[in-house]
Amino acid sequence: MDRFTAARPQAKSTSEGRRSAPTEAAAPSARRLGTFRSFRYRSYRLWFAGQLLSQTGFWFYVITQALLVLKLTDSGTMVGIVTAVQNMPLFLIAPYAGALTDRVDTRRLILATQTVTTVSSLVLGLLVLTDVVSVAWVLVFATVTGVAWAFDQPARRTFAAELVPDEAVTNALSLNGVLLQLARMIGPALAALVIGSLGFGWGFVATGIGTSVSLIALVTIGRGGDVFRSADPSARGSLLDGLRLAWRDHHLRVVLLLLFSTSTLAFNWHVLFPLFAVRDLRGSSATFALLMAAMAAGSMGGAFWLARRVRVGRRLLAGGACLYGTAQFCMAASPAVGVAAATALLLGLGSTVLVNGGTASLQLRVDKGMRGRMMGLFTLAVLGGVGLGAPLSGLLAEAWGTRIALGAGGVCALTGGLLVLWLVRPTSGRTRHTPRR
Repeated sequence: MDRFTAARPQAKSTSEGRRSAPTEAAAPSARRLGTFRSFRYRSYRLWFAGQLLSQTGFWFYVITQALLVLKLTDSGTMVGIVTAVQNMPLFLIAPYAGALTDRVDTRRLILATQTVTTVSSLVLGLLVLTDVVSVAWVLVFATVTGVAWAFDQPARRTFAAELVPDEAVTNALSLNGVLLQLARMIGPALAALVIGSLGFGWGFVATGIGTSVSLIALVTIGRGGDVFRSADPSARGSLLDGLRLAWRDHHLRVVLLLLFSTSTLAFNWHVLFPLFAVRDLRGSSATFALLMAAMAAGSMGGAFWLARRVRVGRRLLAGGACLYGTAQFCMAASPAVGVAAATALLLGLGSTVLVNGGTASLQLRVDKGMRGRMMGLFTLAVLGGVGLGAPLSGLLAEAWGTRIALGAGGVCALTGGLLVLWLVRPTSGRTRHTPRR
């Protein structure tokens, strides 16, 4: 094993795997850090470069798949069904994948999942290039990649936090969000260019090339460098331990429920944006790419802001959900492409505060030996919720229009955020209360 634990001040752990509040010595400058602090660590720099390539390839796949299904069927419902099939393994497997992440070499697990994704992308690309592809084949490979992603997501989010010490975890995860948004900006633009000039097949091939190159960075990390991980291999526990902790701890429970309620209808932009761009805005794949790029730009702004924080509270997460819901209402009413792109910036900002902030909040709340299980539950809440809500969003768009479907997502996000703000208000009031003499 190529892991070691750095000598860093750490918060004390409870018997259930929850972490107590850090001491003053453990968290100097508790609210602000250098924006690029995590780049001091060689392993994190390698990870960032490799994942930028991998995630750019991922967006090639997502956009190419959505536009290919839309071309084959001209059905928003079918786009939603394919998305649901791809995300359903996340709902079914992610909690167990999180428990597995706590037990195995995380780097090797990611190597395995990205190898599966690479092969699947290349084979599907060949099917498209040889005119053999059908919706049935897309569904088959959506299932295969969905299973790989179910194991990949908890491992990827946990591993990013293992590459830096605890005081830089929020920074590392926020910069990880920056690379995801860079990929979201670059991927759709390149995908639109490749699809428009070379066709759908080369979009899938580009995914395979990007993920295969990223494997080199993972192999290099395995040859040495800083990896910060719990030194107690016996603190592994079971999935049930993680579920008990998530339910008993009020902070974990509220964050996970907020993420699930928001993602179910509000995060289905990969289903609704193609329909909105083509049908409501009278655009093309380039319009879809513009909306994605604008959303990614807003997300990058949010990620850079979060990168300077050490801790993220529930009020901040609720504020992100409220901003996202309000922006989605505005997008639903957008009369033109320019207005829609402007609201997409706010969507990106709100989603990053909620999702990236939620990731950091969950990981810093528990012991390192429990983080894989928390990320499994995080994946279940966010991507599993997307899988459940995608067909419903597609049906709403087909029955009442894309604008109604976007508005319904705004209701989910705004309601969830306001509810959390209401729930945490009495608790924080009791915490601050001190008797006066």
